[in-house]
Amino acid sequence: MRVFIRDFCIACLSLTGIAYAYRFIVGLKGPLVRIVVFHDVRDALWFEKTIATLAQNFHVVSPEDFSSRTFDPKSINILITFDDGYASWVTTVLPVLERYGIQGLFFVNSGLIDIADDTASVALFMKNELKIQPREPLSWDGVRTLFEHGHTIGSHGYHHVNLRMLGEHDLVQTLRKDKERIESVLGTPVLHCAYPFGTKEYVDARVGKGAQNVGFLYGYTAISRFVGFDETFQVPRMCIEDEMTPQMLTRWVFGAYDLFTAVKSIFR
Repeated sequence: MRVFIRDFCIACLSLTGIAYAYRFIVGLKGPLVRIVVFHDVRDALWFEKTIATLAQNFHVVSPEDFSSRTFDPKSINILITFDDGYASWVTTVLPVLERYGIQGLFFVNSGLIDIADDTASVALFMKNELKIQPREPLSWDGVRTLFEHGHTIGSHGYHHVNLRMLGEHDLVQTLRKDKERIESVLGTPVLHCAYPFGTKEYVDARVGKGAQNVGFLYGYTAISRFVGFDETFQVPRMCIEDEMTPQMLTRWVFGAYDLFTAVKSIFR
């Protein structure tokens, strides 16, 4: 029932033109930029339809385009990202991105990748830290495969923990440990960091400062809105839900979901 009410409100915000007005106001400050985030992708047909919807209706940009602020001023620019570290990124995601010529940004928990061969440890990590049922994790070979195909690898913390709850020393250590672990495998600087969980309850200015002190250039949240031109350590992203229809996806990208979450937070 909650999902039905939410989707009904989003449809109203879209069909009444309120989302258009919101988009127009945001667009006065510069190009419209939206970052979307996937997690484990288990349905190949759905994922292909989703990527096709994004590629056909919007301007998909690479991580390099995002960093250099190379955007299309007449379209909504979309950066595609992924969180945690799942085997499906190689088996399901990679072939689709290859077909559409899209470069993604993949954020990994290196603490999960390090134990990928230990089924029991993976199950505990996913239960206790990701809060999900066990799924097949990405391996370091998988990370290398994504990197060798031109995709960007980012940090998601060595462990998937609430960074706001950590003291200064532990905050810096868990961010640095993940960054250095990935860099040791790939032999290239890791400049992008996505905060675990990523919503307002888990991210604040202190977390962003920690990411900056470790040497990241960007820190990404899971707060849904368009990206401000000068944002670096509170970069917003919109989470894509499994089995989301192309129509609903388009409404979310156009901004109706942003408005819905903003109104909901006021009433909270």
